[in-house]
Amino acid sequence: MRALNHNHLISFVARYAVVDVHYHQCFQLVVSLAKPFTSIIGGNSHENLTGFLVNQTVPHSCKTQETEVMIFFIDAESYQGWQLKEMLDGRPFVSIEAFLTAQDRNEIVDEYWRAEGLEGAEWLDIVGQT
Repeated sequence: MRALNHNHLISFVARYAVVDVHYHQCFQLVVSLAKPFTSIIGGNSHENLTGFLVNQTVPHSCKTQETEVMIFFIDAESYQGWQLKEMLDGRPFVSIEAFLTAQDRNEIVDEYWRAEGLEGAEWLDIVGQT
């Protein structure tokens, strides 16, 4: 996976959250750090998500009260933003499996847990839960 230019990226972890319908001018990437979650995207309910990329100005909400999710906001005018725009190709969102392999997704998760000092915790493994 190519490293992102951090000047055009904000990332954080949301823990056990319920977020009402909202939208952003940027692209948003959400990656579960443990269990699948539920989201409403563009008015449609989606369950058992392990992650997604949502297009600009698409209304969405998330219910992650049983897990933690890594959230990335990517500037739409950045190089990565242009890549994501092409990847979405006008769609409101794509599931994470459409553009990240299980290995890529697990690298994101593993990197977070290493940073938190929780590397190797068995209950964190999301491989095979797609």
